[in-house]
Amino acid sequence: MFFCIITVFLAFAVVFIAFQLKREKEYKIAMLNVQLQDINADLYRDVSRDSTADFGSCLGEYAVPHLRLTVVDTLGKVLYDNVERDYESMPGHLEREEVSSAIRTGSGYVIDRLSETTHTKYFYSATYFPDSGMVIRTALPYDHDLRDMLKADIHFIWVALAVVLILVVVLRIYVKIFDSYIARQKDLEKALTRRQMTQNISHELKTPVAGIRGYLETLADNPQLDADTRQEFIHRSLSQAGRLTSLLDDISILNRIDDAPEGWVLEDVDVSRMVQTMVSDMSEQIAAKGMTFHNLLPFGIRIHGNYSLIYSIFRNLTDNAIAYAGQGAKITLSACEESTCWAFTFRDNGPGVPEEHISHIFERFYRVDKGRSRSLGGTGLGLSIVKNAVLFHGGTITASNDGGLKLDFTLKKK
Repeated sequence: MFFCIITVFLAFAVVFIAFQLKREKEYKIAMLNVQLQDINADLYRDVSRDSTADFGSCLGEYAVPHLRLTVVDTLGKVLYDNVERDYESMPGHLEREEVSSAIRTGSGYVIDRLSETTHTKYFYSATYFPDSGMVIRTALPYDHDLRDMLKADIHFIWVALAVVLILVVVLRIYVKIFDSYIARQKDLEKALTRRQMTQNISHELKTPVAGIRGYLETLADNPQLDADTRQEFIHRSLSQAGRLTSLLDDISILNRIDDAPEGWVLEDVDVSRMVQTMVSDMSEQIAAKGMTFHNLLPFGIRIHGNYSLIYSIFRNLTDNAIAYAGQGAKITLSACEESTCWAFTFRDNGPGVPEEHISHIFERFYRVDKGRSRSLGGTGLGLSIVKNAVLFHGGTITASNDGGLKLDFTLKKK
């Protein structure tokens, strides 16, 4: 968790520092441009005020080393240049970016363009004076000193890095505290879940154990019982023992999924063939309830997973439908292929599940009708096994009422 947070934080810090460095450089460039624009305006004012003055003499008043001055008319003809003596033969400057921008908007600048006449890079700043039809352009050599002046202050970077380091340390401390809190909460939640699970298991085990004990005590205390009654009690004891075995098996499956997921053997499972075999094996149970099973799965559905867990998904869903969908109900199973998974829909046209219960049906030992569920021999773990088996295979599952109970779930292909 810390590394995820710190990665996002450092990315933000790097972007912020880069943005600030860019802004600082832009600010320094703007300030230099303002200074040169002021010189342009002062030069124009000095020349305009004194008809005998020229740009060369006025320029001497500014103690700016290597300052270049160029005066251009609106056609681009060079009227004066203090660096190039033969300025009258200089090519037109109308296409110079800073000149054309000044004529259009009043001012313009270029940071580091190479001069065609002096073969030196300059920082150019030009100003247009409409009253005279002149563009006055001053320029400073874009040399090492000017580049250093326009660079962002390196001290800002060190301060920013120090602040980032302090924040990383503080964040690390808080994340450790938060991780410790989350770990304690998880341990507490796990302990509460196990305690609740233990209580539920104890409660569920009491019924079949009490039944078996009652029947056996009756047989032991009443040796004179007739053979038919004794056989009936033995049969009931075996039935309760079977229920007890089913309950323990289901608990074992859930515990293995939770505590030892790496212990399940994975292979390529032909789901289409598996369901076809399952429906055939359960045909008598389905027929006994006057129900029909419409298997609409396409051929060749293959999932890389555990055969037993995938089988338990479809078997438990079918057992649940047989138990609760009602006499003569219709069960339908269909699927469609998606890019990374198979999406299945298992539905029946029975009474469905009351809306207040539908969000709880995947919880362990949750029963909509507790008395009826036990009388049907259910363990209360079937749909919980379905959900955990689906999650084990990287899928999701949802339940809804749509003309009966409808369950949509996915299983990843690989």
